[in-house]
Amino acid sequence: MAGFRDFNELLQAEKMALASDEIDRLADLAQLKSEKVVQLSHLAEQRNLFLAAHSCLPDQPGMEEWCRRTRGQLGQRIHTLWENMLTEARKAHHQNQENGALIELKLEHNQQALTVLRAAANQQGVYGPDGRPLSQHPGRPIGKV
Repeated sequence: MAGFRDFNELLQAEKMALASDEIDRLADLAQLKSEKVVQLSHLAEQRNLFLAAHSCLPDQPGMEEWCRRTRGQLGQRIHTLWENMLTEARKAHHQNQENGALIELKLEHNQQALTVLRAAANQQGVYGPDGRPLSQHPGRPIGKV
């Protein structure tokens, strides 16, 4: 449960870094997210091994079956924790989708900006050897006869 809460906090921090264009912070958060995903995957593997050892399928229905088999207050408590964890997992999925959409939007914006810059850089004769802008329309300077 704490694993998903920590992951959700990382996703919130990522959202804030994306909103404020903190590029260096995003790189750090990506590393932390990757580490947290590895931890969550390891916990899921442990849960699946536990379920298999108790003749349950290693998936959500298998976990729910195991919760039903466990009677009394312990079973109720485990089921409540499981439901809370699923809620946190859904929050993480939703936030990750939102962050991904924001990243895609920023990438699209950056690509458009690069396209404009490349087009401007490809214009020939924008500046002369002395660094002064070249006139697109040769002629007499204003104020001279």
